[in-house]
Amino acid sequence: MTSSTAEAERPALPSPWSGRFVAVLPLLTVFAWLALVYAWEAWLVTTPVIFTDELLYAQLSRSFADTGHAALRGAPHSIGSLAVAARAPAWLIADTESAYLVAKLIGVAAMTAAAFPTYALARLLTGPRPALFAAVGTVAIPSLAYSTLLLEEPIAYPVAALAFFLGVLALGRPSRATIAAAVACALVAPFVRGELVVVPLILVVAALALGWASERVAPRRRRFRPWDRAVPVAACAVGALVGYAVLRRSVEWQIASDHPGRIVDQAVSAAGAFTIGLGIVPVIAALAALARPAGAPRTPERRAFVAVFAAAVPAFLLYTGAKGAWLATILDSRVLERNVIYLAPLVFVGTALWLDRPRARPLAVLVAAGVALVLVLAAPIELGYPYFEAPGYALAAFANRELTMTASAIRDVLVVVVALAAAAMLLARRLPALAAAVAVAALVWNVSGEVYAALGLRDFSQRLSGYVADPPDWVDEATGRRRALFLGLGLTDPNPFYSLEFWNRSLAPVWTLDRSVFGPGETGFPTLDPRDGRVLPEAGIDYAVIDSRLAIVGRKLAVSGPFAVYRVARPLRLREYVSGVYRDGWMGSYSTYDRYSAATRGHIEVTVGRIGWGGRDVPSPVIIRVRRITPAAALGAPTAERRWTVHSRTQRVFRLPAPRPPFRVEIGVARSFVPAELDPTTGDGRSLGAQVAYRFVPNPR
Repeated sequence: MTSSTAEAERPALPSPWSGRFVAVLPLLTVFAWLALVYAWEAWLVTTPVIFTDELLYAQLSRSFADTGHAALRGAPHSIGSLAVAARAPAWLIADTESAYLVAKLIGVAAMTAAAFPTYALARLLTGPRPALFAAVGTVAIPSLAYSTLLLEEPIAYPVAALAFFLGVLALGRPSRATIAAAVACALVAPFVRGELVVVPLILVVAALALGWASERVAPRRRRFRPWDRAVPVAACAVGALVGYAVLRRSVEWQIASDHPGRIVDQAVSAAGAFTIGLGIVPVIAALAALARPAGAPRTPERRAFVAVFAAAVPAFLLYTGAKGAWLATILDSRVLERNVIYLAPLVFVGTALWLDRPRARPLAVLVAAGVALVLVLAAPIELGYPYFEAPGYALAAFANRELTMTASAIRDVLVVVVALAAAAMLLARRLPALAAAVAVAALVWNVSGEVYAALGLRDFSQRLSGYVADPPDWVDEATGRRRALFLGLGLTDPNPFYSLEFWNRSLAPVWTLDRSVFGPGETGFPTLDPRDGRVLPEAGIDYAVIDSRLAIVGRKLAVSGPFAVYRVARPLRLREYVSGVYRDGWMGSYSTYDRYSAATRGHIEVTVGRIGWGGRDVPSPVIIRVRRITPAAALGAPTAERRWTVHSRTQRVFRLPAPRPPFRVEIGVARSFVPAELDPTTGDGRSLGAQVAYRFVPNPR
């Protein structure tokens, strides 16, 4: 046999790259399938649902894509978050609907990609199968429903997971490369989402704790005199005081720190929702796994993981508690689970540690179960659907809506789950197969919660889709994507306006005549010249989108719902202006109609009534007056007047001669009523006078 023949018959050695690919193929498969499911969920969400957050990030991303600089409504603005830049490429697509879908898919891919650093972190501590469980669990939690929204969370979530992996790697296997990577990721994290400012602090605290407990320091610690042992305690106290002084510069922290009990309540509520959303078992398993089981090896990676986990939990809970206390003080109380979801990779890696060696210490299991029980009992059971701030309550909402269970019954079931989880962990010491069954049950719980949370967002988007025109970018089409001013009044329901602004890129700036504020971005407050209706200052634009309660001098190009697009006849002037009237036609005790220009003389038709109220009659005198607006911008004597008494289910049309513009029509209703006080089933707490409508009717030529 020749040497060449021997070479030909020798079996080929497998490529190291092919071996690695086969090893991670299950992880890649899971990523692909889950990303496909979340992409489908994103496609079902047909319009933004979280105003004004999604509108804010969309506008910043669009401007960054168009100019390389962030702006809101045309005004320069800080980019705020690297998540804005991550989605910017999507907005290079001209078609707004396609760009919106691609922007969501970027979030889907990013958030699902948290599986990769979580798997890598788990592989430092466990075998491939438990590591795969950790990766799947991390990207199956109910909060993955956020991946369908234009928020910071979908980009921040994998960054936090990566920072934890690199931090544990650097602390467990220190080298120049691992330390540099961990430091770089930790420093970048706060620029993705401000909350992740706790990430570098977590890694610093973990490094200090490991350094203090290291074998290098042990000989020095043994030589410490009694007074020397007080130095670390004093250093921690000084560090806490310095940190407190720095935090006191924050207005939010000042408000929150005045209510320490509220901080604790908010932290416990968020942790409880997080525990429920994860199915309780992972939280118990992760906490129990922090106590090293008998026979488990002492590895640097495990010590590093425990240090990072132990530092991360109080850091995120303190941040969440302070934010919740601040919001509860200035706005309302919410369960802010969305601020603790970044602990999920650590929790599932901790659970993977238990799966790899299901022999947790009994005392550790009981203590962990006690913590979970306290969280379940202390957390309020929120049954709103969808409850955006806490997707972990999705299955609770399912039980309430589909199974007609009360909040009390749901809590009882959760207490039973805590007991069963603890019992299963204790039995798994002798029945290892039980651990696998528990892991599968936990994944099923999480996936079910995520799907139901996503369906809630889909349903909400479908309700909001009623505000979206067909086509949604009808203003852009009417103006040829040229800049258009919005001029409006306060809105009882701002969602129609926010939908209009999201879908039409040409809409900026935004002005209101009654000083109503429409965030995000600046709202302009122009003044009105009462002599001719000129809007000051001069906007210098050729197109305007007008609230239906206004009319301007110009050519109407398109109408959709409560808004109309005009080609402006410069200078921008109002033709007529109604104030004091809600969008549904009801007024309070006083409303006006100003007319600034008219091609011919005519009369005013004023409709007054309570045709929309059939409850208890509250008769009220009504007075209607017409006055000229003088060159000095004052109101002249009445040129016409009508009086009437309005009753329930009645209506009357008054025709009054109109003087030359400018003039004003005033309606005063002496007695108003609150529908909710007369009929609680209405839920309308407004103080209402009458339903009114104004119409200028030119004289026949």
